[in-house]
Amino acid sequence: MVVPVLSSTFASFARSFGSLGASEIGWLLVDEAGQAAPQQAVGALWRSRRALLVGDPLQLKPIVTVSDAVLEHMRTRYGVDAHWIPNQKSAQVLADEATPWGRMAGPAGGKTWVGLPLVVHRRCDKPMYALANLIAYDGAMVYGTIAPHADKETLASLPTGWIHVSGASEGNWVPAEGQVLRDLLKRLHGDGVEAKDISVITPFKAVQQNLKRMLRGKLVSGTIHTMQGKEASIVIVVLGGNTAGAGARNWAVSEPNLLNVAATRAKRRLYVIGDRNDWKHRQLFCDVMDLLPLQDIQAHR
Repeated sequence: MVVPVLSSTFASFARSFGSLGASEIGWLLVDEAGQAAPQQAVGALWRSRRALLVGDPLQLKPIVTVSDAVLEHMRTRYGVDAHWIPNQKSAQVLADEATPWGRMAGPAGGKTWVGLPLVVHRRCDKPMYALANLIAYDGAMVYGTIAPHADKETLASLPTGWIHVSGASEGNWVPAEGQVLRDLLKRLHGDGVEAKDISVITPFKAVQQNLKRMLRGKLVSGTIHTMQGKEASIVIVVLGGNTAGAGARNWAVSEPNLLNVAATRAKRRLYVIGDRNDWKHRQLFCDVMDLLPLQDIQAHR
């Protein structure tokens, strides 16, 4: 039996499938539904008889550009219950709530209903799996990663861990962290690691812009949001954050979602670059420092 499968984004769905009416699509499969605002899925759902939404409400949430005040005004003006406000719920969360089979999942004190959860983790090595399991899943995940053959293993000799550096910031960019990144990349290159196996990510757009100028397209780099759904053998997280105040860094750890995504992009090695003496006192990181031991770029030769 041959079944036609067409791929599209929500943004182009109306243009690509505008000629189709209600329930004319047999199955709608939505990937990364945890990043989709509910209203983005309406047209596709209306045209479909059945829908399967796949995503993780404990990873990145939708980016809603309309301000909270405007959304609240529209909600009260049209008498819509607060349950449906799009800056609080993703398409995935609403699909989960409509699914009778599932379980409560998430960090202690912040659990949410997840429909048909897939709990076996098959991407990351133990340190990254353990970190995500601790901060986001309250120990509910099961480790299922299969070790690669010897010829497929990473050549990086430096174990997963934290590379400490402190320094003044320029906005959210910390130049000293950029220099440590250069040293780490030099070390990895010396080990024989190829650029295609390394991704450099950060919570902050300003840091990403500086990384782009520094790396000149030689490596995959971006914000953590751009890495959702992707993976790399080695992931380097350049934390950044304005040292003049606590706001930026506290935002980065305000929920487990961001750190969860950052850690679980890495298949074999995760390196975190930042001021350990600062971050170890902040939410989430204070619980996982044992999983990210201090590493010396010059050691382990």
